[in-house]
Amino acid sequence: MSGLPPAASRGTYALPPIPALAPSAALAIDALAAPSAAQAQGPRFYITNMTGMTITHVYVSSVPRSDWGHDLLGNQVLGAGQRVFLSPPTCVNDIRATCAGGRHQESCGLDVCRVTNFNIR
Repeated sequence: MSGLPPAASRGTYALPPIPALAPSAALAIDALAAPSAAQAQGPRFYITNMTGMTITHVYVSSVPRSDWGHDLLGNQVLGAGQRVFLSPPTCVNDIRATCAGGRHQESCGLDVCRVTNFNIR
């Protein structure tokens, strides 16, 4: 993970719960204090599954695209506590994750040039 600042320079931000999930579900983002390193190398970040369930599909769509495109996990799944590294073509993206059983959550307008890890809770 060269080019990223150490964990001590990051803050954590929480987004409000997504209505499609239980009220206790929320999204959290570990944001960089200095985004210039990520921007210089292009967007790249981890999605970490903190739901306690298996995530079966992950979609990252560049804003303002109107469709989700293909599932970035393909034939794989993201088990509880696992993470996947992504490099989307643009900084500002919408993210959608679908858990086993069909429940999903979305985050819109996430600037992935300013984050190193996106926690799905």
